[in-house]
Amino acid sequence: MCDEYQDVTSQFTQRFWEARKLWRTNRAAARAKLEELRDWTNQRSLAQESRLAEAAILEIDEQYDEAVEVLGNILSEVKDGLEGLIWFRLGSVHAHQKEHSRAIECYQKAFDTGRCDTPGRAYNNMGVAYAGKKEYERAIECFKQALDTEGFDLPGMAHDNMGNAYAGKKEYDRAIEYYQRAIDTGRCNTPARSYSNMGLAYASKKEYDRAIECYQTAIESEEYDTPGRAYYNMGFTYANKKEYDRAIDCYQKALESEGCDTPGLVYVNMGLAYADKKEYDRAIECYQKALNIEGFDTPGGAYYNMGLAYGNKKEYDRAIECYQKALDTEGFDMPGEAYYSMGLAYADKKEYDRAIECYQKALDTEGYDTPGDAYCNMGLAYADKKEYDRAIECYQQALDTEGFDMPGGAYFNMGNAYADKKEYDRAIECWKKAANEFEACGDQAWAAIARNMMATAQVSDENRRKSGGASG
Repeated sequence: MCDEYQDVTSQFTQRFWEARKLWRTNRAAARAKLEELRDWTNQRSLAQESRLAEAAILEIDEQYDEAVEVLGNILSEVKDGLEGLIWFRLGSVHAHQKEHSRAIECYQKAFDTGRCDTPGRAYNNMGVAYAGKKEYERAIECFKQALDTEGFDLPGMAHDNMGNAYAGKKEYDRAIEYYQRAIDTGRCNTPARSYSNMGLAYASKKEYDRAIECYQTAIESEEYDTPGRAYYNMGFTYANKKEYDRAIDCYQKALESEGCDTPGLVYVNMGLAYADKKEYDRAIECYQKALNIEGFDTPGGAYYNMGLAYGNKKEYDRAIECYQKALDTEGFDMPGEAYYSMGLAYADKKEYDRAIECYQKALDTEGYDTPGDAYCNMGLAYADKKEYDRAIECYQQALDTEGFDMPGGAYFNMGNAYADKKEYDRAIECWKKAANEFEACGDQAWAAIARNMMATAQVSDENRRKSGGASG
């Protein structure tokens, strides 16, 4: 009887893994196989095996809490021979729930039972969990252990995952190397996925043409089950190349493709492409479509970009309304940028006090990374209020900010402020610095304007001296 049970358990385990192997490439077929397996176990009165198959079906259906409950109940009365498999499946479900630490704990318990009959897969999945925690070195170590395990039947998957870990470390050349290894193994059940990941690595290296080539190879593969993602990434890559029409075409194909699981994000990026084409009404339409999608998880970003589009249309009240909605959205991660943009809108409305207030809020925001811009525009607002000393102080703060990339503009504006104070010598000194900065960055037009301001001020100053006036 014991031998008979062990034989049945072995048959169950084999059929279970046959179904599981289909999981990544054909979920419907995997589910059908598991349903057949559940019926097979019921016919043989194998209650625990039946519930294990049921838990796997729940996992495919993304009913993770229910799957955890079923697996937990089995563990309380588990038979010899199934403990390792149950802990392994429990780890898989926790991984789907993004509970990476719990997943790792379960995989380790699968090893500890001494009955883990797929140690290579367990190491592979443990590596994926460590990568989810951004512990990439430990992830790579696990993938290597998987590859070193005798009988491990998914080397291509481990190489692909190792590529993802190196990409997480921003070591893109090594990532590409491992994606290529995944493809070259001849035992990679998802080569198209490796091509898609390779595209992401090339895009991160700004080798956009090679990235697009990889995405196209993935899309053309019959076994690739998420072409929507590749089209989305290809669109993003075309946008980086400033080929916005092609980007929009790719985003549209993504929306029409199977496997597009982030339509809101696609609409937002389509909106950005239209905005780069200065087609602001179509951009706003895309942002609104994103916001209308149930479950869209980054509404703050959509409102912020909608605000920028309205600002470019000079509809400043609507822009301000959108920026405020972005700021009121829980989880919005660009508050400094929103306050800064709101300040620009108030300045365009000539509401300078409110503009200054917004720039200050941007500066007070932790993590705001362009304080020089805020100081410079705060200076312009004070200048428009004819508070020239405060304007000059702001321009100097901009210039003193590490990483500020518009020194020519700050010196030019400071020159204007000194001129408005009739301190022409100091104005000329600032415009000279501005001209030098503009020339250094190749902006000959603004360099010429600054030098023209210097010349005009010098002539005016000479005329004032001749007429008995005083220079500042």
